[in-house]
Amino acid sequence: MNSPSFLRTWQESMLGIGTYLLKGDHLKEIIDHAVFHGYRHIDTAYSSGNNEDIGDILKLLMKSVLLLIYHLWSLKNRGDRNLKPIGLDGRLEFAHQNMNETCKSKEYLVKCNKILSLGLYNFTNKQINKILKKAEITPSNLQLECHAIFIRYNLKCFPSWSPARPEHHISTDNQISLLKEATVNSIASKYVVKLAQVLLRFLIHRDIVVIPKTDKTNRLKQNVDCFNFYLKDKDMQT
Repeated sequence: MNSPSFLRTWQESMLGIGTYLLKGDHLKEIIDHAVFHGYRHIDTAYSSGNNEDIGDILKLLMKSVLLLIYHLWSLKNRGDRNLKPIGLDGRLEFAHQNMNETCKSKEYLVKCNKILSLGLYNFTNKQINKILKKAEITPSNLQLECHAIFIRYNLKCFPSWSPARPEHHISTDNQISLLKEATVNSIASKYVVKLAQVLLRFLIHRDIVVIPKTDKTNRLKQNVDCFNFYLKDKDMQT
């Protein structure tokens, strides 16, 4: 799996896995299968309520080769106690909102090796520029919603030359509608692949890290198989 490099010498896989609402034994099963199939990029959030489960799972795995994207809304008056349930120290990528209020606190966590680097979540070009002017530690990536009918070219172009690189989550509602698109069906038939594989390949071809969420183990393998084909230029333009 291709791996772009972050500013702080960590490599992130182009294909990650979202863990929202996954818990307990089912979460363990999904992550076990994901790691087996080559996933090294796990996305979670403090608000997901599965931090302790993920922490327990990662203790059993080779966490030195895993990248954890962890979302926190704010660190004001909390220090690093929100990181404790995960049980990691130093191997943590940090994507977040509301950075202006707690920027220094989060930069402090990087300096203490509590987290590896900082990221942004759903910020505009104007907000990103404001942050970059004040940041002592430059954010490594930008995470936002992006898919075949919602490319957001302005934000895609911005992190292409700024220090941050783009990531995205596939919105469930939009994914369902995209799977019904005639064009997507036509391209999938042409390459003899799954509809979701076309959508993932489309974004990866544009150098966008994708983080689809699934609770089905067979789909983990199907998603990885999107690296087994390339979309021709005319299909990308369609």
